Amino acid sequence: MREFLAEGSPIVEAAGAWRGTQTRIREFLNCKEPQTPCRIVDLATVERHLFELRMALPSAELVHAVRCGQAAGVLGSAARLGCRFDAATPGDVDLCLLNGIAPTALSYTGTEDLADVSDRGVRLFGVDGEQGLDALAALAPGAAVYCRVPAPGPNDCGAVLDVAVEVLSTARWLGLVPYGISFRIGASLAELVGVPASWRDHLLVCAAGIQEAFGERGDLRLLVEPGDSVVADASVVIGELGAGPLPTYCV
Repeated sequence: MREFLAEGSPIVEAAGAWRGTQTRIREFLNCKEPQTPCRIVDLATVERHLFELRMALPSAELVHAVRCGQAAGVLGSAARLGCRFDAATPGDVDLCLLNGIAPTALSYTGTEDLADVSDRGVRLFGVDGEQGLDALAALAPGAAVYCRVPAPGPNDCGAVLDVAVEVLSTARWLGLVPYGISFRIGASLAELVGVPASWRDHLLVCAAGIQEAFGERGDLRLLVEPGDSVVADASVVIGELGAGPLPTYCV
């Protein structure tokens, strides 16, 4: 599926922001006739979402998940706002490098082509357990490693905290650099009410809790990856229905 970019003022008022997103996308469609199916992304909304997170969590580093928005404009907007990037495939790594993103700004959570990814300059890798650590140590010696732990709720994976500590100890023994732990909330949600589904409505409250828990830790590096939430409601997918003389479009 192709991605097209609708551009506008990078920072817009929060009130009526979705209306602004719709307006810019409509204006884009009035000027262009993209082949369908396609996804149209409003860069102004992407940048607003990242800006809001930056203001709410000034001590955190933002991480853009490449799989959630691969268009050059999205990657460029994230880079301009100081994001790091999480790549899940070698193709994600190549996309970032082709768009001028330094390999030192990437982390890699895939399991394929570890040697090639390391040769491209990526030095931070995510794992779910001890499986694959031997290969990683052989193919990317001296790389930094973080281990994912499961958050409360369904549809998540990773090593329980005690095991994660053992994983990182093993990583050190193998010559890798233990970097920390990660967890995610909100994956595969079935309930679209409350937190985490409506986390943006409670952003300042969530940010205050994070800041209170971790903000004074000068020795702690905090990374936040907002995932699909940055691009999802900044975009629409358009397809064409019917076989009649006039196309019928579905948004």
